[in-house]
Amino acid sequence: MNADPIRPNFYQGTGGYAWQLAEYLQGVRADGNGSYTLSKSRPPELRNPLATCPEFLAPDRRVRWSKSVRITRNTPQLIGARGIRSSLVVVENTQTFAGFRHEDVQALAQGTTIDALRSLEINGVVHEAGTLLIALYRHGFIETDRTFPKSPALRYMIEPTCIVADAPGIGRVAINQLNGRTIRLSEASQDIFSAGKPLSEIPESLHPNIVHFVKADMLRLISGGNTCAHD
Repeated sequence: MNADPIRPNFYQGTGGYAWQLAEYLQGVRADGNGSYTLSKSRPPELRNPLATCPEFLAPDRRVRWSKSVRITRNTPQLIGARGIRSSLVVVENTQTFAGFRHEDVQALAQGTTIDALRSLEINGVVHEAGTLLIALYRHGFIETDRTFPKSPALRYMIEPTCIVADAPGIGRVAINQLNGRTIRLSEASQDIFSAGKPLSEIPESLHPNIVHFVKADMLRLISGGNTCAHD
């Protein structure tokens, strides 16, 4: 399941993944030639996607940008409403990106607590900071002052950065807006992304569909015991 051969993966008919356009806008390419070869590209994946995480961060947790982010201010927003400019933040090693409001960029550059931050806006949508920051942590955007204890997964949840929409000619799709990855939902998969089930119990064994969407960074495995990371 390393290929998603459907059109919405590619940005506005360009033939390139959305994260490739984000890198292009920043004018920085690791190979130095400023261009891409549009061939069969492996879709972006996290290094350890099946690691369990809390549902949200405790108010006293401190967070800041990771050392691997690149930030370009006053850039056209790639996801969401057109005509809006924000700070484009790209994480090259996870092939992820997002548009952040300038005050959030500054707060994370200095380092802040969840309680002080309260909310974050990415791609024009405001989210509760404690939950969204876990998604950003998984994708390599931020660092925290404490690590998450290893614990078995008891639940899974839909990441706040996952969008479910109807794609003309394709059907229902799930979209990871942090990298533009898009996967068509089968009838069985649509139940996983039911709007009435933001947090679900894991059956005796992880269903392959759940594993697939966790690896695509659209679902998050929640650690057992406490849903909030205090330690």
